[in-house]
Amino acid sequence: MTDAPLTVAGPEPVVTSARDWVHPEAAVEFRTLRAGDTIESAGYRVTAVAANHEAFGEALCYLISDGPSTLLYATDTGLLPEATLVALSGREVDLVLLEETFGTRADKGDQHLNLATFAQTVATLRELGVVTASTRVVAVHLGHDNPPLAQLQQQLASCGAEALPDGTPLQI
Repeated sequence: MTDAPLTVAGPEPVVTSARDWVHPEAAVEFRTLRAGDTIESAGYRVTAVAANHEAFGEALCYLISDGPSTLLYATDTGLLPEATLVALSGREVDLVLLEETFGTRADKGDQHLNLATFAQTVATLRELGVVTASTRVVAVHLGHDNPPLAQLQQQLASCGAEALPDGTPLQI
């Protein structure tokens, strides 16, 4: 328990929408982020990087570190933009939560990953030194076009990634 305010940070449309759900006197601090911004909050360093997704304006992914451990949270994105790859290059992470919405479908657009573009993204992150032999890569934001979990796990293992049942706790 803490008396510190909760920080809600993200793209401007998300922050604006979130304000509508919070009582004006609530202990909540709202921070608008753009790609390249870094904030410190509750012992975490959070860097926003661009996602490849159009929703209500700029979409973001996040590089989150508590010092010894670093997480790349990359959901609601297609293939990562070049600027994001440059920003991440050489920044080894412990855990990547990478979206894989479209499964076996390659005909649903480019704002989410399918199995092929997921594997391509993991390979690119390996080439850039973001994903190493000790990095755990977990597919998230799984859509209905994916095969059953056991089959999906086998397919993801071929690129060094995994899929987990909902609710599985992760530690880094």
